[in-house]
Amino acid sequence: MEEVKKSLGLIHDKISAIEEKVKEVTEEWKGEKVLDLLDANGERKFVKTKADLYATEFLTEKMFYSLSKVIPPKEEGEEETVDPITIDGALLRTLEEDVKAAQEAEEEAANPTKKKK
Repeated sequence: MEEVKKSLGLIHDKISAIEEKVKEVTEEWKGEKVLDLLDANGERKFVKTKADLYATEFLTEKMFYSLSKVIPPKEEGEEETVDPITIDGALLRTLEEDVKAAQEAEEEAANPTKKKK
């Protein structure tokens, strides 16, 4: 019975975290947004200006790209910034994966010199 109560508490915590993230993302993405791609070197690809081209004409097959949001300048004369979009993996994991991730985090904290595979 205690195990069920513990699992229900974990489920409730995960649902609360998901609801908070949904509210945060909804607020953040109100209005018009501009998206672009960044390559592995952090260089912007300016996809909007290449709408008449095929992706294979300006993207490389063996390169990975990050979907990013373009943030307009706050003051005149400043350049717009590009912020890669990240996804909080904790919201996507199952309860079992959460336990495993917590154990891995503890091991990594105890052994910071050990490299991940």
